[in-house]
Amino acid sequence: MSEFDKKFWFDYTYKRLKACHRLVNFIVGARGCGKTFAFKDDAVDQFLKDGSQFVYMRRYEKELLDAKARELFFPSDLRKKYIEHELIYRNGYYMIDGKPAGFPMALSTSNEMKSIEYDNVKLVAFDEFIIKGGSGYLPNEMFLFNEALVTIGRLRDPQFFLLSNNVSWQNPYFTRYKIPRPDPDKEITLSKLYSLCVPKSEKYRQMVDNSPVGRFLKEMDPEYYSYAFDNTVHGENDDFISLRPQRSKYLCTISLDNDTLGIWQDANGTLYTSLKADPSSLLAFTFRREDLKRSRLMYRKGGVFDRVKKAYLSEALYYEGLTEKAIIAELMRLII
Repeated sequence: MSEFDKKFWFDYTYKRLKACHRLVNFIVGARGCGKTFAFKDDAVDQFLKDGSQFVYMRRYEKELLDAKARELFFPSDLRKKYIEHELIYRNGYYMIDGKPAGFPMALSTSNEMKSIEYDNVKLVAFDEFIIKGGSGYLPNEMFLFNEALVTIGRLRDPQFFLLSNNVSWQNPYFTRYKIPRPDPDKEITLSKLYSLCVPKSEKYRQMVDNSPVGRFLKEMDPEYYSYAFDNTVHGENDDFISLRPQRSKYLCTISLDNDTLGIWQDANGTLYTSLKADPSSLLAFTFRREDLKRSRLMYRKGGVFDRVKKAYLSEALYYEGLTEKAIIAELMRLII
């Protein structure tokens, strides 16, 4: 990406998003549009202006602490922009001119970092918070992220930027926080508590179209081209989305974290999942001990829920919406 496009993205999207002053900001953008560069540029700039610090978060320690990751946190373009300053990783900190400017944090071990002082942190990035294909999330991912939110934020007012390529709208974050798909014509969608940005840059798109790689993929693999540069989700669809018939029979309730689903069966034995659950059902299953209550049964192999598992594996399970589909996908990762 040229220096021009990084500045274009930073000036016209990241700054507008930051000015909205939301605690949590989701940025789901095409590959190479400058999401991470924009955050790092802002983090360095803010430290040089007022000494405010930042946190850079990834899911696993290996993504932060191997030699290549440490070296690449400050990319060459950023070093060139701030050529009069020393940008380096040293002794567990991202250093600027010999002073600690930023903290690396692995979500998987973030509970071990509660004793660190974050009083001066104003910016936080969680890079690649969505995983393509859905596998690789931590078993207690949302609990750990909320813990990090509290540890860093407390009663202060930092801004969190969760960055990802547009690989899936079915992920633990959008499911837990009940974030709907945005209007495709809007670049920034605002709620009272969060913002969601799907960046658009015609300049960047034109540059891609004029590049050898862009021309090749547009002609030879338009589906991948659309994912990588048009910001469309790759491989995600509305397959198996269907409303259950009105005369369906209630089978059981399943709960995962704060999400509850009802399992319904039609006259032909086909199973459907729905956010409409019967709270009086005696068959209510949970899958984590921390979710166990008097009204819930701990899942064991065998029994009624194995019918749901079998239907899922044989691609015969239906969902009344994408939220139900995402919850079942996360649940199956725990038990398969």
